[in-house]
Amino acid sequence: MFTPEGRPVCGRRKKLKNRMIEDEACLAVPMAAGPCKVHGGMSTGAPMRSGGRYSRVLKRWKRPFERALSDREILDSKRELAMMDTQIERLVARAEKADSPTWRAELAAIVYELNQAIRDQRQADVGPLLRQLTESIERGAKADVVRRDLTYELERRVRCSAKLSELELRREQTLTERDLNAVLGSFMRVLQTHLDIEVVRKLVPLLRATMPSPDMIAETREVEMVE
Repeated sequence: MFTPEGRPVCGRRKKLKNRMIEDEACLAVPMAAGPCKVHGGMSTGAPMRSGGRYSRVLKRWKRPFERALSDREILDSKRELAMMDTQIERLVARAEKADSPTWRAELAAIVYELNQAIRDQRQADVGPLLRQLTESIERGAKADVVRRDLTYELERRVRCSAKLSELELRREQTLTERDLNAVLGSFMRVLQTHLDIEVVRKLVPLLRATMPSPDMIAETREVEMVE
């Protein structure tokens, strides 16, 4: 909104005794968001909303969102495990189909017929039986490839599962900044109760040095437990 002189102003209606005055507008200097400071010009606002109606909600989401981002490696490992399980199921189905008792019985029957044809000197039957034997052996070779791939995927899954367990264990061995301050505060109260005041005065600077600084808190909301 602009005045007749062309100066930008807030333009929001003034509020008096919980009633809106139609003929009087706020003439304060507007902020970048449009209104003045009094009428929400300093608020970050929210998408598709003016006045920052949901800005406090977004602030409450900040810490859980940062905590979820810190678990990104765990989430990626779980997705990788899911893809490995799918690949393992597919390879197991192929291995069962390629290398089965039926295939072994078929191979034994072809070898038996081939030996009989050679013993009886039936040269006309030797060629077809050799072709059948070759095809059956090739199917067995494919089964060996499937088993090799299956072994590789199983080894990968074991390594990924061990990594995921380590990440989850490390995640459980962390303390938030609030919990750490509570623990240190309780520890200091115990020292003041059971130790000499001079000893406590010497220990207080050391305890304060272990507490996270404001810069550290701004960078991360979690600190690892030091055993």
